[in-house]
Amino acid sequence: MKGMKKTNKNVRIIMPAKNEEKNLRILLPKLKDFKVTIVDDNSSDNTSKIAKKYNASIIRNEQSMGPSLSIEKALKTTKESIIILMDSDNEHNPEDIPKFLKSLKKNDAVFGRREIIPRISEKMLSKFSSKKGIHDLFCGFVCFKKEVYERIGYFEKENTFGAEFKLNCVKYDFKISEIKIKSRRRKNPRIGNNLKANLKILKTGFRLYKKLLF
Repeated sequence: MKGMKKTNKNVRIIMPAKNEEKNLRILLPKLKDFKVTIVDDNSSDNTSKIAKKYNASIIRNEQSMGPSLSIEKALKTTKESIIILMDSDNEHNPEDIPKFLKSLKKNDAVFGRREIIPRISEKMLSKFSSKKGIHDLFCGFVCFKKEVYERIGYFEKENTFGAEFKLNCVKYDFKISEIKIKSRRRKNPRIGNNLKANLKILKTGFRLYKKLLF
């Protein structure tokens, strides 16, 4: 990409997106110095059109797959050695990216840690994962070396919002770190309102309980 900083040429930002036209208009101009892949999860709006306007690579799902499986799809074709995962709802601040890249020089994977974890289910499960050094299990702002993904062999086998990948990083004894990030709370969360979202997250926790406890 013309004008891209030399230090960013081996970095790929992956963002799953479903009906995020409005947020991508705000977010993508801030990422002009990076290679970006938008995985359009069968959106009904102009998500792909906006991604193309700002020179992002586009992968379009013919049917909705969810964020984790969309990320898996992008990782299979990504050639860059450093991967950054961000939410496409404008929750994550691109200004935090240099902190991730700096920390990755001494680590294999770096996880974002929000100042406030919004849901009680996330707090409960993050309390268990904190024993493994992961204090915000469901934060979607993540940076890692692609060799981490290649050694584990997959990102996630089902949609666990990034939790399975983080726990696998610990299981495979990768060196991990966390950085505090600035996050903007969304009015209409992509995984539903408080009750619906808490139930989804708790079900995820039950599926991962062995990795959380052992």
